[in-house]
Amino acid sequence: MASRVKEVPFYEDGKIYATVTIEFAENGKKTLIPSPGYKLYPMDIRDVEVSEREMDPDLIQYWLIGDVRRRSYMVPVKMELYSILMAMEWSEAASNTLQRRCRIPDKNGLTKVCRRRSCSDCPHANKDRITSVPVSLDALKEVSNNEPSTGDVTSEAAMNKIAEEEFIAYLEHHDPKCASVYKMLKRGDSAVEIAKQLKLTDRMVRYYRSEAYNLRMQFNAE
Repeated sequence: MASRVKEVPFYEDGKIYATVTIEFAENGKKTLIPSPGYKLYPMDIRDVEVSEREMDPDLIQYWLIGDVRRRSYMVPVKMELYSILMAMEWSEAASNTLQRRCRIPDKNGLTKVCRRRSCSDCPHANKDRITSVPVSLDALKEVSNNEPSTGDVTSEAAMNKIAEEEFIAYLEHHDPKCASVYKMLKRGDSAVEIAKQLKLTDRMVRYYRSEAYNLRMQFNAE
């Protein structure tokens, strides 16, 4: 049972378009409930001077997105807009995490992108590397307040895009020529066009296409 309830209106063109109901429990916990058809989006206000804005302090939270906890203002947005906004947030969070990953030795004597959830207790970690932060998409979703819903097609598409970008980086590290063929195949170029542009034989194009498939299997298994 809530011991106290208050409503915070949100305006557009001078009219209320949605409200957020805040329920205060006796133990001090707050529950935020947006109007039907809306979800609460954690708008970034790290660089905003709150005292100069009409912001209700009870809607300010330090929201975890990926591996970054930021000061956010919980704003009601339409369901479809929420999906788009969170897809963008996830794309940025995943990209930032990917950029910080270490490359570690693999069984072939080369290197691979580290997929450990944390650098803690990693034998390859040192003072120049990040420690105690998530380093995989699964870990990002596990620790975040904002795991995309299973029905969120837009967020899923963003995650697939990040995974594909990660695979291409993996491919470029193992075999740059193979990566070039793979990217051209993805954009719809024919084997003849690829062979001509990269100065390869048809046989080599087929080889690199097969090699990209094998590396995809290896990438997925790591």
